[in-house]
Amino acid sequence: MTTRFASSDDIEFLLDLFCELDVKHLKHLPEIKAITADKNYRRNYLLENVIPDENKLLAIVEDQGKIIGTGMGIIQERKDHIVFKDLKYGLIADLVVSNKHKRKGAGKILMEFLEKELKERGCSQIELTVYQFNEEAMSFYEKLGYSKKMVKYVK
Repeated sequence: MTTRFASSDDIEFLLDLFCELDVKHLKHLPEIKAITADKNYRRNYLLENVIPDENKLLAIVEDQGKIIGTGMGIIQERKDHIVFKDLKYGLIADLVVSNKHKRKGAGKILMEFLEKELKERGCSQIELTVYQFNEEAMSFYEKLGYSKKMVKYVK
């Protein structure tokens, strides 16, 4: 398996992966927007707001030349916060591995790639969020050394 940054040529393959992620989220979170219903929206968002943005690192993992997973590292900075120290950090978002390729190491390889790239760009900390229903993802991230720091409540 190999990792690299995504290009505009990869978008159509990535849309199918994002559909898998959307289906999982929609099953548990009916209030979220159904991106699967509008691939053009996600396609345009990726092409206009992600690919050209140097602070958004859209990565892919391939197996024998086929894209089997993707994830995004977002470089963010917190400055002049009343409570927290200034911090340049990475946020990992939209990590998804094709259902056919889960539990074969692709997610770990993708995370290691994103972590390395974010750290090389000066991020001293890496954060991510996971919906409470997604126990599979929480277990995966904990095995990679991540721990809970905050819990969000919703009414």
